[in-house]
Amino acid sequence: MSKPIFSNSDYVWEHGKQPRGVGDWAFATSRHPKVEDVFWCFGTLTEAKKQAAEHFKGEYIVYVLA
Repeated sequence: MSKPIFSNSDYVWEHGKQPRGVGDWAFATSRHPKVEDVFWCFGTLTEAKKQAAEHFKGEYIVYVLA
């Protein structure tokens, strides 16, 4: 199974810019997830995406929420 595709569209809609840098990142497989379905990670966006890809293994698309 290949790695998921990450969509930044919701993040850009909310913040008006592309995600980058270090911070707390939230990922989910739907645009309006339940709180318990959100995966939170701290670090650079690159590191966080690697962890989210492992967490959501088998999913096609993952949304960057915050």
